[in-house]
Amino acid sequence: MNENLLQAEDLTKIYHRGRTQVVALRGVSLEVKTGEFLCVMGPPGAGKSTLMHLLGLLDVPTAGRIAMNGQDVLHQSQTKQADLRLRTVGFVFQSFNLLRELTALENVMLPMLILGHPAEQSRKRAEHLLEMVGLTERLQHHPGELSGGQQQRVAVARALANEPDLVLADEPTGRLDSKTGATIRELFRNLNREHHQTLVIVSHEKEWAGLTQRVIRLRDGRIVG
Repeated sequence: MNENLLQAEDLTKIYHRGRTQVVALRGVSLEVKTGEFLCVMGPPGAGKSTLMHLLGLLDVPTAGRIAMNGQDVLHQSQTKQADLRLRTVGFVFQSFNLLRELTALENVMLPMLILGHPAEQSRKRAEHLLEMVGLTERLQHHPGELSGGQQQRVAVARALANEPDLVLADEPTGRLDSKTGATIRELFRNLNREHHQTLVIVSHEKEWAGLTQRVIRLRDGRIVG
């Protein structure tokens, strides 16, 4: 393990729904080291997805501090946060979030093209990533032509497109059958062991606990273990 890649201190998140306040996180603090494979576990409603959205700069906390590579990120402009998110963080979602009008290859190329990388360079890296996740024969297939497990592998390849420091995955096996889920878990383990990718997995599935180096358990918006 190396230095801390990500530090979160006393994160609180309160949602306002009319006159009602919903406290999703209550003073959560954690550190993620470079090269670590971490799982955040807890029952539905524990605050896991809220925590991932905050760590990935998809949302802002009501209170607290987030630093990446020692740099406070919450006081940066929205434009700088968006650029940092695109360059530094890769996301994998339970619902895949692939663009259905694009092929698998085009979905993986897209983050690189947004950053301004040349099309040919982006295509070659996308092909390499899809080969790495076992989809060499599916480059020109659209999401609707792929199984759930194949779509999730495309999503993993897309998350790696810009060589992120950190990959955040929110219930990445939540919509998959047990056999396909095991394949995706093995893929994540290999990304960490063979490619030293820093990973934070958010899940309620106990199968992740045996694969990761550390488990943090959330309940009612607090770390309980």
